[in-house]
Amino acid sequence: MKIKSKFKKVFNLKMSFSLVWESAKKWTLLSTFLIVLQGLVPLVSLVVIKVIIDTITESVQSAAPMDSFQRIVILISLLGCTSLLNMFIQSMIHLTQEHQSLLVTDHVLDLLHSKSIEVDLEYYENPDYFDTLHRTQEEAIYRPTRMVHGLVRIIRSGISLAAMAGLVVALHWALIFVLLFAMLPGLFVRLKASQKIYAWQEKRTASQRKAQYYHWVMTSDDYAKEIRIFGLGPLFIRQYRKIRVKLRKEKMNLLQHRISQDFLTKIWSIFIVTALYALLANYTLQAQLTLGTFIMFYQVIQRSQHFFGDILNGLAALYDDALFTSYLFDFLKIGPRIKTQKNSLFFPVPIRSGFKFYNVSFRYPSAEKMALKQINLHIKPGQVVAFVGDNGSGKTTLVKLLCRLYDPVEGSITVDDIKLTHIEISELRRQFGVLFQDFARYHNTARENIWFGNSDGVERESKKIIDAANLTGAHHTIESLPDGYDTLLGKWFESGEELSIGEWQKIAFARCFLKDAPVVVLDEPTSALDAETEYKIFHQVQKMKAEKTIILISHRFSTVRMADIIYVLDSGKIIEQGSHRQLLKLNGKYCRLFKMQAEAYNAT
Repeated sequence: MKIKSKFKKVFNLKMSFSLVWESAKKWTLLSTFLIVLQGLVPLVSLVVIKVIIDTITESVQSAAPMDSFQRIVILISLLGCTSLLNMFIQSMIHLTQEHQSLLVTDHVLDLLHSKSIEVDLEYYENPDYFDTLHRTQEEAIYRPTRMVHGLVRIIRSGISLAAMAGLVVALHWALIFVLLFAMLPGLFVRLKASQKIYAWQEKRTASQRKAQYYHWVMTSDDYAKEIRIFGLGPLFIRQYRKIRVKLRKEKMNLLQHRISQDFLTKIWSIFIVTALYALLANYTLQAQLTLGTFIMFYQVIQRSQHFFGDILNGLAALYDDALFTSYLFDFLKIGPRIKTQKNSLFFPVPIRSGFKFYNVSFRYPSAEKMALKQINLHIKPGQVVAFVGDNGSGKTTLVKLLCRLYDPVEGSITVDDIKLTHIEISELRRQFGVLFQDFARYHNTARENIWFGNSDGVERESKKIIDAANLTGAHHTIESLPDGYDTLLGKWFESGEELSIGEWQKIAFARCFLKDAPVVVLDEPTSALDAETEYKIFHQVQKMKAEKTIILISHRFSTVRMADIIYVLDSGKIIEQGSHRQLLKLNGKYCRLFKMQAEAYNAT
């Protein structure tokens, strides 16, 4: 099973080539041609050098040595041209490979981004997913291009070696096997070292992510205030150093072990090659070889050793890259579990009977406890529906199921008696305008922050963006910024303007309203708003009631009481339901929570 697994990883070579070919066909062909051409140049150089040395030797021994000077100058000029050609090819290879690498890296990142968007939300709550993503980002992105370049270099060295082999065999066929015997131990050392590094990388991914997390905490503006107030800087530095020191020691131990073994294999190689040089010197002293032939064979063996080394090291690097490229292909194999069934239906417009939950239960993939248990409810079109309850009671989870960010583990959800699983996912999600409690703050312009709510349906310069900002009170804030709607928000980039959390929430509200969806979901929508803004926004929500279905999640009963029907959740179950007046008469949990909040207001 272990051998089969390793074979599959090495088989990534074919997939890597497909990836590179798909990204940069022309540049791959040009790079391959130039490298193959470069592989033939050394043979020409060696032959020219041999002829030059033999011509000089013959001329020195002749009666008129200067008669050959013109021929020698031509040969030396030819050698210079060969060197110049080699330099030109090398420059062109560098240019083509750089262009190819940029294209492939961008393509791989496109695949990475597409897969990150495609996968289900549950993956973002799974540490194994983040381990896979981290390994992909750290190691796998540049490997496919390196594998292709490595294989092409192996081919180039193979062509050069094949050319040299003809000359080596002319001296003695056994020399090929002697050179191979000198280099093979180094290959085995490299392959073994690659396996150990790969295993260590896989084992220590979680630790590397933990160190990266501490780095992010210490350098991110999200934590800057608390780190200073609570004096957490020295503690996090110690935690970061502790992890990094352990990782560094382990990696250095692996490297030292590899270098020591590699050194021993090099001693072995040098011993074999030195013996060959002694044999050539003996043949030359016995006049079995000319001086030019001796120098040529000396360089042939030297270069053959170099090309052998290139090939064997290239094979080891190829194996190493193939192992690490498996991270990328493992990541790309991740598929969404939430899928649209065949023969999907359109979302009903307008909604007539509404949404219904039938015995819906749900548990998060990494959790043991049920988040929702046997939920039955009906959300009618044009209603304002509110969910209230303690933290963790399942309020936001209901909304996630409604938007099909998750699917129930039991039961079903329908809209106009059509199961949500029968409606195309993107079509379904287009019907919801959602303001989550942990809304996003995009470090883009103020205009784009709102436009992102309906980027497919509204032009970037549309007046609807300003209208949406007016509905939420964000317009006045944006107009006061240096460049108005074209002001960059946040502090990540130059000239960015930071907003208060309440101002960010107004913009998030505007983004939600711009979508103009038939169902609006507001999850703790006024948690950061002042009382006046809250009143104005909910006045707008009341006006939407005739056209839209409004779903509220809030701890503020001043907000909740406007709902047509209120569902009270406790530990994933609906324990009460009704209008504000009905629930007060019931004198249950809702009544108790309402009175507690009212008393707090009265006390002030």
